[in-house]
Amino acid sequence: MTLAMVPAIAQPDLCELLSALRAELDAIVGWWSSLAVDHEHGGFWGQIDCACQPVRGAEKYVIQNARICWFFSAVALRSGDTKQTAMATRAYKHLFGHFT
Repeated sequence: MTLAMVPAIAQPDLCELLSALRAELDAIVGWWSSLAVDHEHGGFWGQIDCACQPVRGAEKYVIQNARICWFFSAVALRSGDTKQTAMATRAYKHLFGHFT
C-alpha cells in the first residue's frame, strides 16, 4: 500500500478520531486502575470475571504483569500523570518482587 492509496482524512474527522481515542484510553486506564488492583496481595488480580469481580486465588502470570507494567509506563510517560506513574511503579515492584 502506498501513501497515495490512503484516503485523506479531513481535519474535523481527525479531531473527532483523536477525541474518541483519548476517551477510549481514559476508559481503559480507569478500568485497570479501579478494578484490577489487588490491594490484598499486591500487584494486580490474575483474573477478573464477567461481573468485573476478582477471581480470588487465580494465578498471577509474568506476561500479564509485564504487559500491565508496560501499559501504565507508556501512559505515564505520555501523560505525565502521577497517578499513572504510581500504577506503573506498583506493577514494576510486583513484577520484580514476585517473579524474580
